Amino acid sequence: MLAWWHGRFFLQYLSNPVSEHEMPGQTLLVISEDGWSWSRPELVFAPLLVDTSPYRGPNKDLLPPRAPCVMHQRAAFFVSRGDRFLMTAFYGLSPEPHTAPNNGYGVCRVVREIHADLSLSPVHVIRWNEAGGFNAANTPVFPDYRASADRGFVAACDELLAHPLATQQWWEEERLNTAWFRIPPGQALSCFTLPDGTVAGVFKHGRVTFSRDQGLTWSEPQPAPGLETATGKVWGQRTPDGRYALVYNPSTDGQHRWPLAVMTSDNGSDYAGLLALTPEVSPCRWQGLLKNLGPQYVRGIFEGNPLPGDDAMYLTYSVNKEDIWFGRVPVPVRGVVDEDIDEDFGGPDASSYLHNWNLSVPAWTRAELAGGALSLTDRDPYDRVRAWRILKPASCVRLSFTLQVESVAPGTAILVALQDRHGSVPGRVLLQDDGRILVRSGGVDVPVARWQAGAWLTCSWQADCVANRLQLTIDHDDNRLYDGQAAFSASVWQIERILFASKANLPFQTLEDCGRYGTLGDLAGADTPIGPTVLAIGQLGSKTLAV
Repeated sequence: MLAWWHGRFFLQYLSNPVSEHEMPGQTLLVISEDGWSWSRPELVFAPLLVDTSPYRGPNKDLLPPRAPCVMHQRAAFFVSRGDRFLMTAFYGLSPEPHTAPNNGYGVCRVVREIHADLSLSPVHVIRWNEAGGFNAANTPVFPDYRASADRGFVAACDELLAHPLATQQWWEEERLNTAWFRIPPGQALSCFTLPDGTVAGVFKHGRVTFSRDQGLTWSEPQPAPGLETATGKVWGQRTPDGRYALVYNPSTDGQHRWPLAVMTSDNGSDYAGLLALTPEVSPCRWQGLLKNLGPQYVRGIFEGNPLPGDDAMYLTYSVNKEDIWFGRVPVPVRGVVDEDIDEDFGGPDASSYLHNWNLSVPAWTRAELAGGALSLTDRDPYDRVRAWRILKPASCVRLSFTLQVESVAPGTAILVALQDRHGSVPGRVLLQDDGRILVRSGGVDVPVARWQAGAWLTCSWQADCVANRLQLTIDHDDNRLYDGQAAFSASVWQIERILFASKANLPFQTLEDCGRYGTLGDLAGADTPIGPTVLAIGQLGSKTLAV
């Protein structure tokens, strides 16, 4: 879950030992001023041991007399009218991993305040799950929020409890309380306001509902035509440009949740232009139960909470139920550009050029403007840092760029590739760890030259989709290292992007892999940095040519 408050991003997420719903569970918080550099995770809701005798749910016989909770929540942050910043969480119980803690039989929802100096108030209970069997008398773990001496905190909690759009997101964990929830049953509610003031709500499985009275009453949920998805959740919001976006996994296969994609709309009702936000999925490093693969559980900033105020949509999501990602999506959301490129990262407009690039930067990698270039660094043994630049669609295009390689991690290679809009690669160059430069021609990688550490290479490519041919030159200073042709390795209609990546490929999962049963195995050395691979892009230019 994500929030923006007082000039900082706040990102809350859950953590269990290995598998989903494995005891004990806890909730962590990270903070960032820019979305790039994040604080170390802070334990904000610690593992909790409770008496299990009030538990009324399934598989009670599997619970010991006292057991640790497993946390589950779809909402976390609420900023009150008085600018009090609340953070909530829910303690549930999972007798075994396949008994989810959001089945209505959990313990309580807790709250604490985040202060302007980033200190935290004590933990209080904001709602006991009395319909599930737990109350203050039989499970006295934390004080009731109304017992706090801070009357401003109490008032902020009262405001949250009276806010139907915020609290309807709590339905899953407290679903047995049918009198309190005004909304029809549905998981992972995401809601946003349409131009006429109607609130649209989107549930898991692509079901939609509407409220004309700010969440007091709702229509019966119905499947949204054209919104094909399964169990990976849907996030909807109004974007800063006044349009709307739906972010979700466009797949009916809930075990393989990829890609994470976005559709946009002018009116919040009619969506089109499906685009991948994550066209590549990081490999699953550690096996565990119920580890659906891919980017999933996407959430943004809840409507009504503060926004950064820039031209971007901000998202957070999990990949393979291992890594927590943060994403910035510039608006208007677009997948095509209509102009040629002339970008120099050593010039005065370097920072503005960076907004035109699509960057994927795992935690053990880095992408930054440094030394008059876009610098990419990678120490991850399995993932890679990637920098895509969308090009004006063309059947014939001339590209020029400068590239510097400092080092390449053993056993890997830097990749520069041309792609069409679907990711097919008609032409590519590899810069290997042994110093060789390989050009792929007709599906075969051919050594053509050598790179030297720290030397700037000037590259000129002309791609012709009619002739299925790539003409390449590679220069260092006044020395021509290579001048030749390569046959396309894939037939494409148009060239639409260029990709720079710190590895040629990744060990990724396919549709034949399943993370449900803990049988994927661990990737050896996944928790040990390697490398580094260091490269820099100085300039990039493109020119559309007539065929």
